[in-house]
Formats: sequence, C-alpha cells, structure tokens
Amino acid sequence: MMLIRIGVFVGLFMLLQLSQASAVDVQSLLQKSAALKEQRQYASAYHLLDSLDRGNRYTDIVLEKLDIALNFYVTSIMHQFFGFENLAPGQEIDSLRGKPGKYNLYIFKADEVLDSLLLHHPEDYRLHKALGDYYYEVYLRYGEEWLQSMEEVTIKIDQHYSKAAQYGVGDFETYFVLGFLRLGESKWQDAAGFLDKSIDLNPLYPAAYYNMAYALLQLNQVEDALSYGKAAWQLYKEDAMKADVARMLSVLFDEDMQVDSAVFYLKQGLKLAPDDYYLLKDYVDISVREQLPERDSIRLEFYLLAPDNPTIYNVLTDIYMAHEDSFEPLINFFQELLPVFKEQDKVAGNLQFFSGQLLFESNQERAKQMFMTAKAHFEKVFPADNGVFAIIDQYLNYKE
Repeated sequence: MMLIRIGVFVGLFMLLQLSQASAVDVQSLLQKSAALKEQRQYASAYHLLDSLDRGNRYTDIVLEKLDIALNFYVTSIMHQFFGFENLAPGQEIDSLRGKPGKYNLYIFKADEVLDSLLLHHPEDYRLHKALGDYYYEVYLRYGEEWLQSMEEVTIKIDQHYSKAAQYGVGDFETYFVLGFLRLGESKWQDAAGFLDKSIDLNPLYPAAYYNMAYALLQLNQVEDALSYGKAAWQLYKEDAMKADVARMLSVLFDEDMQVDSAVFYLKQGLKLAPDDYYLLKDYVDISVREQLPERDSIRLEFYLLAPDNPTIYNVLTDIYMAHEDSFEPLINFFQELLPVFKEQDKVAGNLQFFSGQLLFESNQERAKQMFMTAKAHFEKVFPADNGVFAIIDQYLNYKE
C-alpha cells in the first residue's frame, strides 16, 4: 500500500511539475509574441504561436492568436484562413489588404477552436468574449456572404457577449455591440444601459455617444440626447460621420423647438457632405414648414440629386402635403423645369406625370393632358409592360 501511495504521490508531483513548466512556457511564449507585435512583426508572432501550439490546446495562446488574426491579418478567406506580413518601417496593414501578394495561409477556424475549448473550460468566460469578438468581426466584414446567415451570426454575438458582460469580462466594445443590438430590437432602455457602460469604459468612443443619443431620443429624453449628440459631434473626426451626427443634432434641436439650431446643424452637415440625400431632404422639409427664405433653392438642390428617380417626386409631394394648403407651388416648380429637361424623356415624363397627379383633384382636364404628354415621353424609354402606363390609363379613363 505504501508503495502505491508513494507512486501516486510521485506521479502527481511529476504532473504538477509538467503543468507548472507548461504555464511558464506559455507565459514566455506570450511575452515573445507581444515583443514581436510591438515591432509589428505580425507574421513572425503568429508563426511562433502556431508552431508551438498547433493543436490549439492552450487558451491563452489561442486568445493571442485570435487577437493577431482579427486585428493584424493582411488577407483572410472567410475568417477561417489568415495570412500575415511583417511590416517594414512606415508600412501599414491597410495598404496591403486587398492587394496582390503571396502569403503563408494559416488555418484558424476560431469558432470551432473556441467552442472546443469552452467545452473543457466552461467557466473561462474570456472564451465567450473571444467568440463574441470573432462573430462581430465576421458580421462587419462578410455580412450575408459568410458561412452562416446574418441572423445566426447576430444571435451568437448576442449570446456570447451577454455571457461576457454577465461575468465581467466584457470591454467597451462588448457593451457597445449589445447596446446596438438592443436598438435593433427597439429595447431603448436596455440599449441605453449597455451604451452607458460602454461610455464609462471608453469615454472617447464616439459611436457609443451617437447611439446613446438615438436611444434617448426614442425615450423622449431630448435634452439628455442633445448632450450625447454634441459629444459625438466633438469626438468624430471623419467628415461622413460628423455629417451624420449633424443630421441627428438637427432632428434633436427641432424636437426641442430650437429651429435655428436645427437649421445650423443641417448647414454644417451639408458643408461636410454637400450632396447628402437625407440632409437635403430634412432641409427641404424644415424650410417649407418654416417658410425659410432659402426654401426654393434647397428644394431645387434636392431635386437635382436625381430628377429621373420617382422617389424625389414622392418625397416632395409628402412634404408639401404635410406643410402646405395647396400643391400649386410644387406644380409650378415642376412645370418651370420642363424647358430644362425637355430633351430628357424620363425626367420630362416624371415632371408631367407627377404634376398630373398633384393637379388631378382640382383640374382633371389639364391633368389628363399632362398624363398624355408623360405617356408620350415614357414610351420612348420604357417597355410597354411598365406599370406606369397602367397607372396613366387609370387616370385617363377616370370618370366621376
């Protein structure tokens, strides 16, 4: 019995030594990888990790491989195969991505690897965080073109990030994404809670402020929403994003009955994005509603975005229906443009068609003349089975 006990003790002692040695080796390996990453030698860092843990047995090494794979890849095939590069001084990864090149491809099916580790280490909640990170990157990069549907990927993001948040291993992006998902579910209060946590963890992340402003707008907390919107305006540097924030601020100020400020931010947005459809649409709406001096020029600017697109005419119709007692100003606007576009059959047809619709209730005879002219233009550009001809015929054959 004593010999057996000694044998067991010796065996356990040897296992403990091996375990400790492996832990030391892992830490040493991670330190070497960190040093290579600091030098931007990403291909060498990943190769080192992969060569010493090809079986993906060690959680810490797998998490480090995932960090390199998601953040420093040069080429990726469905985020299942990755290629890396050691960068030269002054060289950036973005300048290499999408360009021709020869790279060693590593198979790293992170979803399968992490799921396997989670089976053996169900209480290591970092694995949930890592799976959330992986699926979120897949969502951003591939959308519906990945191996699973967008719906399936979104469910997994939510599942794993929720677990990470529950057990305190989430970062600011974890909470931001959970907030974003709750916005998509119209769960405004839950979204605000997650976004508040994201901002607390990273006060310099503008997207969290922007989405928080949106959540608070939906909760009718306009003053608080304005403070977050202003913060997003200050933090964003990219013109396109600042223009989007300008539109939100305009909406918020308009909700708060501060029309001058609403118009100010529309103008700021248009300085950054002069042909933005939504900014111009909002500007037309507010300028018609408030009878601003610039309403005619802004209406023309909006119209010229796409005069051959029926959406433009429908939007203008809706605006005038909401804010004017008569369609006459809009009909006159369309008719004044006819000489400008007389050689462009699709545009001329639209001008006459929508003028006819607006005029039909008050002057059917003139409206029918417009429909006939529109039909003549459309016959030159549309096939005979186009649905617009059936609509025109309904108007032409209408009898009280």
